[in-house]
Amino acid sequence: MTCAAKITRGLGSLLCLCASLLSVGQHVFADTVNLGFVSFDGFIPGTLTSPGVNEFSINNFTGDPALGGFALPPDFPVLDFVTFTNAQLTIEESFGNEFFALGDIGAGTVLSDLITASVDVLSAKFSARLEQTVLTLTLTLADGSTFMTGSAYVEAAWVPSSPPFLAPGDFALITVSRVPEPASWCLLLAVSLPIVFKRRRS
Repeated sequence: MTCAAKITRGLGSLLCLCASLLSVGQHVFADTVNLGFVSFDGFIPGTLTSPGVNEFSINNFTGDPALGGFALPPDFPVLDFVTFTNAQLTIEESFGNEFFALGDIGAGTVLSDLITASVDVLSAKFSARLEQTVLTLTLTLADGSTFMTGSAYVEAAWVPSSPPFLAPGDFALITVSRVPEPASWCLLLAVSLPIVFKRRRS
């Protein structure tokens, strides 16, 4: 076997190893945890002569229930009291966009009675930062485990279940993703590289 063929074969083995490790990583690092949800609800029912009025609600289901919190395991398992800081809601309606600065939203269900919207809502997005200012945050879950978040920023965006407009009952989960574990597959790759070429040269 020529030197070029050995190198090509070695690179092929290396690429297969990379693909396998990346595939595993995609499954391992895709974890998320639910912090709450936002929903589009009926406020004043429509009639034959009036389209009615709808509203948005923001629901923060965190905090140990034994301490007065609102966690609902297993769907909303975070026992820490998490605050959504600088919360914002952007609504896309047929006549333009509306923006609402909601401030800080602590644990509990917040019915946004003052945020009413007509029936022609095309989409909406909620965004906020978690109370802590650090890049990552460790949350305590109801099963006794911990969850280290990959970012302090959260958002929830939803589109109509029956286009073109949102309908009462449409909702979107507020979730946060887990921070990836130390890139052990990169270390393995770095160690494997000289081994592969050494074996091919032999």
